[in-house]
Parts: sequence; structure tokens; C-alpha cells
Amino acid sequence: EKKELINLYNNIKSDITDKGGHFDLDNKISIIKDLNKKVNSPNFWSNKDKANEIINRLNNLNKIVNPVIELETNINNNIE
Repeated sequence: EKKELINLYNNIKSDITDKGGHFDLDNKISIIKDLNKKVNSPNFWSNKDKANEIINRLNNLNKIVNPVIELETNINNNIE
């Protein structure tokens, strides 16, 4: 049963990755890293409107990416 679950997860992840666009997880992770660098820059809050836009975008991306990462972690932890 675990093997079936792992295979199903890997197939779904592969399908999503192949589709790209809205589901492009690797790209979203890369954008999150870039946005986190901006948030941690010394002058981040000098333009509050721009800062709020970045925070909102970062939060929205994290809402998409974090559940997938959590699912992957749970599956990998249950394999062992």
C-alpha cells in the first residue's frame, strides 16, 4: 500500500510539474526565495505599498507551496 501511495504521489507530482504554469512548483519556490531576500533587505519598508505587495505575493505563494512540501515530507517520513 505504501508503494502504491508513493507511486501515485510521484505520478501526480510529475504530471503537475510537466504542466508548468500555475503548478510550476520549482519556479514558485525560486520566487519565494527571491522575495524572502527582498523582505530581508535593509530598505524593504522604505516603500510601504511595494513592501505590502511583496508580502501579499509571498503569502499567496506559500499557501500553494507549503502544503505540497508538507505532503512530500509526510510521505517521505512514512517510507522509512
